[in-house]
Amino acid sequence: GGEHPKRSPVARRITRTDFRDDDSGLLSRRTHLWSIEVRRGAGPIQLTEGDFDVTQLAWAPDASWLAFTADVEPDGNVLPRDRIFRVPAAGGRRRPLVALAGNAHAPAISPDGRQVAFLGSDVPDPGDEVLTSLWVKPVRGGQPRRLGDGLDRSIENGAWADLVMAEDATGPIWLADGSLLAMVGDTGRNLPYRFALDGTFQRLLEPDQVVGAGLAVAGERIAMSAGQHGHAAELYALEGWINPPGRLRRLTAIGSGWQTRLGVATWEEHWVDGPGGRIQAWVVSAPDAPARPMPTVVDLHGGPTGSAAPGGTMDTMMLAGHGYRVVRPNVRGSDTFGSGWIAALGGRWGVVDAEDVEAVVAALVAEGLTDPRRVGVMGLSYGGFLTQWLVGTSRTFAAAVAENGVANQVSVWGTSYFGVHYNRHARLGEPLTESGVEQLWRRSPLRNASSVTTPLLMLQAAEDEICPASDNLQLFTALKVLDRQVELILYPEEHHEMKNYGRPDRRIDRMERILAWFDRHLRG
Repeated sequence: GGEHPKRSPVARRITRTDFRDDDSGLLSRRTHLWSIEVRRGAGPIQLTEGDFDVTQLAWAPDASWLAFTADVEPDGNVLPRDRIFRVPAAGGRRRPLVALAGNAHAPAISPDGRQVAFLGSDVPDPGDEVLTSLWVKPVRGGQPRRLGDGLDRSIENGAWADLVMAEDATGPIWLADGSLLAMVGDTGRNLPYRFALDGTFQRLLEPDQVVGAGLAVAGERIAMSAGQHGHAAELYALEGWINPPGRLRRLTAIGSGWQTRLGVATWEEHWVDGPGGRIQAWVVSAPDAPARPMPTVVDLHGGPTGSAAPGGTMDTMMLAGHGYRVVRPNVRGSDTFGSGWIAALGGRWGVVDAEDVEAVVAALVAEGLTDPRRVGVMGLSYGGFLTQWLVGTSRTFAAAVAENGVANQVSVWGTSYFGVHYNRHARLGEPLTESGVEQLWRRSPLRNASSVTTPLLMLQAAEDEICPASDNLQLFTALKVLDRQVELILYPEEHHEMKNYGRPDRRIDRMERILAWFDRHLRG
């Protein structure tokens, strides 16, 4: 007995570029909006349909309609443009609610039902340097109006800390007095800001070492999930916010309690003079680390418009606990430092970012914190790209670990599921002309393969659709042909951020290999 296995289709006809993503691989269905009454026997009502996905729903206060975010264009993966729509709660035709020249998403309806707040940008096909702003618009008629003019920061969780999982920001929240609450990425942190409808704004917390994630409001009470001083996330009450600066009162201890058994690493905020301006670098050490030169690992964030935050990663804790100093720099291209800091990297991958990494290492050596003979480098995604680039262009590093990086910008433009618009927004270019191919090849670590002498460990999720295995296999093959010291570890069934979401035994295996590689090559 037993069921027959489902037969795979004979073929799939592909007419759009968004037939896959990194979460589920090949897409077989769309995500749509449904409603169901909370009563026995009630059936679901499908409220939207079409060849697009629905995200970020928001109920109107009287529950008669909903707002949602969608990109309904024929091939949004080539030219993405999120817009906000509305649909009756009982079912009916969707209608446009908000459209900007760029993107509009994360709707929040005011308590009186008359206005919608949302996030977005009013620049067509916005590049990485175009920051996400907070907007309001009347539900019926009227034009969108941007709030917070003069705030050179994105309204999003631009600072990344795996122990807080703060990448997906809470959208704007209406407060009882008619103002709005939103999280802002600010100098390597995520902090709550309050925006008045007259355009003024204020930060509700002093920066300290706070990495905010989620926000919730009930009356005049604000709850916030956040990590502080290298701890994993907990829930806090934000008190004193009406007359800021406010303060956080911890409500839970279950998120970071496990860290008390291990000892929390110390996070020090350093500012280093670089060729393009001052560079923030978080220097992480064990609590009992000596004040002398130590073997050091430079841990590069992804994005590149991410930002290293005080709280970091399990990798940081592991390496610091095993006697390494870990440096997490926010080089040019990083978010949370303003549009200009991001724009400085545009189209110049491997140039200005590499200069900044070298400047940070040199500064720590000069401060007597780092042994210049025992410096390693590691990174994931864009951080993996920069790691692969550095080992082919620099003699600073004695060992390297590149995870799900980019080796060949020419090929990854087409093999990454969002490579087409990603490259355009990063100002990298397109391989549609001979000059375009040359431009991308100049930014490809593969072109430097013959110069690589640093021992390189390559970690690769086999099902990664963002930085595919096929791309990084090219560098591995080149280095093997050149008889260089390189290993490739393939993790089956895993996706781009397996270090956070992967099967536990594979995550353990990954960390053990990283530690063993640096122990072998930085400590002999």
